[in-house]
Amino acid sequence: MAIVVSSGYALNRGVLIGSRIDTAQLSDAYPVPFYKKHCTYLFFNGVQHVWTSSESTRAEAESSSCASLKNEPVIRRRRKPSDA
Repeated sequence: MAIVVSSGYALNRGVLIGSRIDTAQLSDAYPVPFYKKHCTYLFFNGVQHVWTSSESTRAEAESSSCASLKNEPVIRRRRKPSDA
């Protein structure tokens, strides 16, 4: 039972399954490249790619980390507004 609950919690938050580094540039007028790190998370309803950071060198982008669980869950609890 605990394994099922913890697996459900993890898939609701998104489990890190990989990352990649992309090279980009702002425009043709500013050709200096920068590097974007994308983290890939597995959810109940599929896979989501999240852009996490951009750095001036590839080494800096590779050294930035992805969270093992994504910050925002897929299913959110609804809270009743307080009557204060």
